[in-house]
Amino acid sequence: MLFIDGSNLRRSVQRFKDSVDGSFELDYVRLVEMVSRGRPVTRAHYFGSYRAPLRPSDTAFHAQLGAHGYEVHTFPRYAAEKQVDVALAVEMVDQAWQDTFDYAILVSGDQDFVPAVDKVRSSGKSVEVAAFASSLSSVLRDVCDDCVVLDLFPDQLRKP
Repeated sequence: MLFIDGSNLRRSVQRFKDSVDGSFELDYVRLVEMVSRGRPVTRAHYFGSYRAPLRPSDTAFHAQLGAHGYEVHTFPRYAAEKQVDVALAVEMVDQAWQDTFDYAILVSGDQDFVPAVDKVRSSGKSVEVAAFASSLSSVLRDVCDDCVVLDLFPDQLRKP
């Protein structure tokens, strides 16, 4: 099962674009294929926020994700984004304890997920992390079973 911290990923993609490859655009379908490494993904969750009121570009982006099989969880952001990380962590732990997956892939480099990863792993599940180097916490990397540094695979992740 895939859990994406959309805000973390979007910021990381922008940093990668600004510093390494100005033409890079992330393909979210290819992302699932690449990080799953040929294994079945039972569900892909995308957690993100939007500035209220919801803009048409956000609606279109979320609809595109949904059309590609993502389960989209969005929250309004007024001043600071608070609900996204907590909602992702709760969903990941809940799904682990419901025994709906054998492995989770967390697409985020945020160290705040360490307690959730520890809890999921204590249920006997494997947790992998996939993130761009600029946002990858070494503490998160160390508590996960495997790590994919997305910067190393721009051609596999790029929109055609």
